Amino acid sequence: MIRDKRGSVTIFIMMFMVSLIMMSMAFIREAMNAAVRGSFSALGNMWCDSVLAEYDLNLQDRYDIFAFYGLQQEINSKLRFYAGRSVMDKRYVSMSRIDSSLTGYSLMDTDNFRKQIVRAAGFREAGRIAGKSNEYEEHGAPQPRTEGGSALMTDLPSGGTERSVSASSLKHAVESTGSLKNIVSEGSGRFLEDQYAFMYFKDRSDDRGLGKTYFDSEIEYLITGKKSEEDISESIRRRIVAVRLVFNTIYAFEDPELGAEALAAAEVISPGPGAEAVRALLLTGWAACESVNDYNLLISGSKVPLYKNRGSWALRLDNVIKGGIKEHEDGTAPEVKDEVPCVDPHNENGDVYKDYLKAMLFLIDENVMLLRMMDLIQINMRYCHYSDFRVREYSTGLKAVFEVNGGRCSVERSY
Repeated sequence: MIRDKRGSVTIFIMMFMVSLIMMSMAFIREAMNAAVRGSFSALGNMWCDSVLAEYDLNLQDRYDIFAFYGLQQEINSKLRFYAGRSVMDKRYVSMSRIDSSLTGYSLMDTDNFRKQIVRAAGFREAGRIAGKSNEYEEHGAPQPRTEGGSALMTDLPSGGTERSVSASSLKHAVESTGSLKNIVSEGSGRFLEDQYAFMYFKDRSDDRGLGKTYFDSEIEYLITGKKSEEDISESIRRRIVAVRLVFNTIYAFEDPELGAEALAAAEVISPGPGAEAVRALLLTGWAACESVNDYNLLISGSKVPLYKNRGSWALRLDNVIKGGIKEHEDGTAPEVKDEVPCVDPHNENGDVYKDYLKAMLFLIDENVMLLRMMDLIQINMRYCHYSDFRVREYSTGLKAVFEVNGGRCSVERSY
């Protein structure tokens, strides 16, 4: 009986020890798997960073935008390669699947693009304050290169929309604020975005040392969305002339000297009761010619005050009648000729062409402006670097999921 009891105890102890060993092995295996998954999470950051490190150098050098090219299958292949090289000799690692996702990280997403340009503008502004030169360095003609305009303008992020700020909305904004500079609010979320535009894109009056680009009027393209230099320039000209016409007409009718001069000319043209009507037509035409002259001054780099006085009024009536106004024998309103004399009164104070562009750009819908920035980037990258460049094929981050040793771990990385 004693031997039977001893045998039972022995069996019980053996069963207990076997169970304990099996539990210990299970705990060890699970701890090993947890350690492997933890290592994969850490290594996954490095592998994803390796993908991020393949950002486009030309895009970064020219526009300070960090984004990499690649479709999901290509990214999956790269991650499998990086992971395989890291665990190829480790038998305790069983990697069953690696999958990546670029959803939410497309450069064409306006939120992602906005983050990139706001950061770039902030760094560039800090560099400017520190005295660092921001002039773009031309690195020669990269290959392949395309000169064909039609191919460059296809598949644009903006979809080719030509939505723009109307002349009436610009006039209303100027009249409401009393100044072009007051339209642009420096404390708004748009400020750094607009600053980016004037750092990385040309306008007709300033190329900013940016080297060769498809358009010379890039800021103007952001405002108008037109597809040719001629259409862009004409669209901007109409808007600026319309604003100038409002203030020039008010001054022309209020200034007694201009009114007296116009009345004297009207009495020569149409003596009698009709002189007053001709006077009004002459003042209107005079203000229109002055407005065209203002535009010509602005694009040549001169200043034009928003509110004129006798010293800043440029054109004389006799010059306007001879060279700027086309009269009609039937007495209808004079027209402004295509060629208006450009007279510079050498204003020391006033607004410059860039001030008008800033005001118009600020009034453009924010998403439209961001998409047109993408247009210009895509056009110039095609023009100078890759004929098949598409913004939508570039990403600013990625998410990767690793299935290893029976578990899953995910990693998200972005610039």
